[in-house]
Amino acid sequence: MKHSLTTLLKACIYGTFIAPLIVLPGTFIFPFIVPKILLFRTLVIAALGLYILLLVSGEKQYRVRMTPVTIAVLLFFVSFMISTFTGVDWYRSFWDGHERMLGLFTIAHYVLFYLIVTSVLQKKKDWTTTIWLFFAAGSIVMLVGAFQKFINPEFGLNQGSDRVFGTLGNPIYLSGYGLFMLFLGIYLFLQMKKDTWHKWIPLAGALLGLLGIFIGGTRGTLLGLLVGIGVAMLLYSIFLKEHTGVRKTLIAIMIAGVVILGTLFAYRDTTFVQNIPALGRLLNTDIASGTASTRIMAWNIAFDSWKEMPVFGWGPNNFFYAFNEYYNPHFLYHGFGETWFDNAHNVFMNTLTTQGIFGIGTYLALFVVAITMLLRAYRAGRLDIHVAILGSSFLVAHFVGLLTVFENPTSYLYFFFTLALVNAISTSTKESAEKKNAFHVSAGATVTVALVSIFFIYTTNVNPARANMDVLSLLKTLHTSPGQAVEDYPDATLIPTPHIDDIRADVAKTAMNLLKDPQAFTQPWYDPLRTLAVEEIEKNLSLHPLDIRSHIILTEIAMSHARNTQDIQQVLRAEEFTRKALTLSPDRQQLEYTLASILQTRSDIVGAVEVLQASLDKYDGVGHGWWRLALLYGQQGEAEKAASLAAEVLARDDIRMDERARNILTGLAPQDNSSDQVAE
Repeated sequence: MKHSLTTLLKACIYGTFIAPLIVLPGTFIFPFIVPKILLFRTLVIAALGLYILLLVSGEKQYRVRMTPVTIAVLLFFVSFMISTFTGVDWYRSFWDGHERMLGLFTIAHYVLFYLIVTSVLQKKKDWTTTIWLFFAAGSIVMLVGAFQKFINPEFGLNQGSDRVFGTLGNPIYLSGYGLFMLFLGIYLFLQMKKDTWHKWIPLAGALLGLLGIFIGGTRGTLLGLLVGIGVAMLLYSIFLKEHTGVRKTLIAIMIAGVVILGTLFAYRDTTFVQNIPALGRLLNTDIASGTASTRIMAWNIAFDSWKEMPVFGWGPNNFFYAFNEYYNPHFLYHGFGETWFDNAHNVFMNTLTTQGIFGIGTYLALFVVAITMLLRAYRAGRLDIHVAILGSSFLVAHFVGLLTVFENPTSYLYFFFTLALVNAISTSTKESAEKKNAFHVSAGATVTVALVSIFFIYTTNVNPARANMDVLSLLKTLHTSPGQAVEDYPDATLIPTPHIDDIRADVAKTAMNLLKDPQAFTQPWYDPLRTLAVEEIEKNLSLHPLDIRSHIILTEIAMSHARNTQDIQQVLRAEEFTRKALTLSPDRQQLEYTLASILQTRSDIVGAVEVLQASLDKYDGVGHGWWRLALLYGQQGEAEKAASLAAEVLARDDIRMDERARNILTGLAPQDNSSDQVAE
């Protein structure tokens, strides 16, 4: 019985390594995220049930031991939990959305995963088997990425992108996983006997991981790798004081590395350097433009908003609200696509904002405690120097790599696994001997644990999966047969799921776009669909009152209906939603432009001009505001004023505008009539 329980429990652990491979396009909304999380959570709950049965049987050797690493993990979870219920939107913090699914509920599963792995895997052979299986699964992910890069860039929904993502859905995730695979491969190589021919297999996998870093093309991960290598060399030079030759070699390598990187940086504008995957992007990073600039602004917002809620933060996954409140008008200088951030794209700043000073302290403790335990174990003679330095270097590299991105389902998997491995190899324990006494678990306990586990799996994973799949089908129907979709919607939402807010938003956004079509007004499904969309998004607004996206959807629906019916009440309704959204994000130009358009619709031209001018006074480097103001003058018959303003704006070189804005302003500007005057 005991053997069967431990075998099944280990099988559940092994199964989690398959989660990063799962992609179900055409079946799930967010097919790269949702099925991975649901499978992982299902396996963890199953493992927890089996683990509980081991504990109730009296197997004391499987109990959780309060080691420094375990305490750090539990403190991080406590911080996450406190911030969830003290933040501005506990529901989003607890469940998160389909796009990431990293709320408190899922984080609890990662913590349970750590506790189970570090408690159940006690023998070296168990760890060896587990690591090799994780390594094999990761190698498959890297091979898929290589296939996308070098053979078929369209494979696996990659859509021809030069920066591939394997089975993970985002190049950032692939690069981060590649970093882990690189270090894990080297670790396995160090553990193998020198006289075995297959010792080169882990090195081949390590090279696949290195390839994954580059074909993912993530600058932050590459920077993390370089820093990790530097840390490794520094630690070797510290701990190998008596090996003068080795220290001199390491110093020479470090100097050579600096020289090579310096040379590449000096020639970063050349085609050769620019075409180096990941490294070319890193060396050519311009903090004054592009995504680097917007991320730095997001970090500034993170810091400013942290000062408002410094201890426990805004709550996990609530950076979106902080970003809206402290929105910087300069974001629009880089286009509308850079004006929506739900994450600070920096794990330190994001955690500081969402979990406060307590949260960032516990998060940093995960790294500090783990590295400390590794180095202490080496000094105590319990750990090989290469393993201690390798583990420490990876933890530093992983953290640095996250300073320009964010955690994801796969990174949490290998991070918590790494913590469990560090805990195992750095803690002084003896392998427990097999007990000879009878092992017994009552039938009642077995049935109870099984039923509770099945209940949790069904309610928290199976039902959300069914709901997600049904809504995807509904969205497809909504595009082809809106009337039928309206009839099917009640049945599609009968399945209980904590992500009902995502479902409402997806349906309402799709409906909003359909309702904008002028021909939709004549269709029999128009009113039922509009009513459904408004009712559902208003439910979301009650659940998430700070979410300006709900206000925007309601505004758009009201304005499209007003254009069809000439109903002034709908215009006033749209104005109400927009003004409310502006209280939540006072400097967001999109909202100001919408408000100006609404005021123009109800003939309040003075008010519309005041709104646009006030927006430009805050930041006048965006062409969007200028062409709207000039066009407003032209539409009101003030052609001379519109022409003068357009000419003035076109003459300035400090205003960024897209082709549409330039064409509108050019059309409004005074035309050169000199040739006509000569003819006269």
